[in-house]
Amino acid sequence: MPESQIAINHIPTREAETSTLTRRSYHTPIEPIFFTPTYCGHYICKKEYLIDRVLSGMYLILATTAGSGTLEYEGGKYQLTPGSVMLIDCKKHHRYHAEKDGWEFFYTHFEGGMSEEYVNYLAPAMPVIELPARLFVGVTEKLGQILELCDKPSAGSDEAILS
Repeated sequence: MPESQIAINHIPTREAETSTLTRRSYHTPIEPIFFTPTYCGHYICKKEYLIDRVLSGMYLILATTAGSGTLEYEGGKYQLTPGSVMLIDCKKHHRYHAEKDGWEFFYTHFEGGMSEEYVNYLAPAMPVIELPARLFVGVTEKLGQILELCDKPSAGSDEAILS
């Protein structure tokens, strides 16, 4: 489902023409008890890449693997550098952009389960964290696995694994 169809108060973004989308996948949740990815992907961005929006009912985890970006969220400004992971409530206005050509990240929008409670517990204090390399590798591996599973035609049968 294109972002313009799921967004509310959507501010136009400079996404498609300012990035290389290596892969993106969409997924329709089946079981509301699970944390379910709704869409996920991998981007390599040009410096003009910009997302400035509010989305309905979703949360976002984004892991920067190369380059740098900036997140503006809840009155704060955060650097997104290799090893950083951002976790936000997309119902709140958020803006993120590339600092220069080459910002690369994996991301997953998700909902369901206790997503709201989870994000509200973790994100308000610090929506962006820098992880030690061994933990960051685990996060990016999981985000890659989610993308792989969402690409499969049988993704619905993998709800528990995706969660």
